[in-house]
Amino acid sequence: MSEDLTSGGVDITGSGLVSLSKKTGTVNWSQEERSVAAGRMNVSEYGEYGGES
Repeated sequence: MSEDLTSGGVDITGSGLVSLSKKTGTVNWSQEERSVAAGRMNVSEYGEYGGES
């Protein structure tokens, strides 16, 4: 992951039910995401926010 950016990540290995959610908001913009995984799993999720547009 890059420097000077907002970033996050998760690694899950196992079985069961997992709900992953993230929400980002500023004065002019917002975003909300949700993922659900069930059963035997190996889940990796990484995100990076910011930078030049």
